[in-house]
Amino acid sequence: MQLSKSKINLNTPIVLGFTILQTAKLRMLSFYFDFMKYYFHDDSFAYVAMDTDSAYFATSDTLEKCIIPTKRLEFYMNYDKWFVPPFCSKHKSDFVQCKINDRNWNMDICCKDAFHFHKRTPGLYKVEFQGTGIIALNAKTYHCFGNGNSKTSCKGVMKHINDYQKQEFMSTLLSKHPIYGVNRHYYDEK
Repeated sequence: MQLSKSKINLNTPIVLGFTILQTAKLRMLSFYFDFMKYYFHDDSFAYVAMDTDSAYFATSDTLEKCIIPTKRLEFYMNYDKWFVPPFCSKHKSDFVQCKINDRNWNMDICCKDAFHFHKRTPGLYKVEFQGTGIIALNAKTYHCFGNGNSKTSCKGVMKHINDYQKQEFMSTLLSKHPIYGVNRHYYDEK
């Protein structure tokens, strides 16, 4: 059985969609070449998967411990150019001093407010999952695990019906046999 729409309304300018996609790709490449390869030694990280809005990579230690020592000050001075800053403009220098002296940063209320505001800023990265491993089968199909948590993505498959776990992903990776999923309740709008 095949379902198809009899009429497709294409009302989004193609140039706008193309520009957004190309800008996202450029930002991801900039993150790799201008950030990762600049602040970290090549043997301290390895990319596992990348998409236009996310990057999954493994590090040899915590991200902060992998920074090239001579670039630590610059890394923290430019932190807010790459990541959602955990500080407000008033406390940026305090954050930098705290981090280069290997102290934990405690956000004041003004910093927490700024952090929540900047979470919506396009082009700034945030940690969505931190764990001990990832099984990435292809784009948008992966399972991250570790620290008692997990995150699964299977684009186009209903998660509440298909509860894939680490063992299904590992089995598919090793056997090269696909996992099948079930989708229900697709309705054709008229």
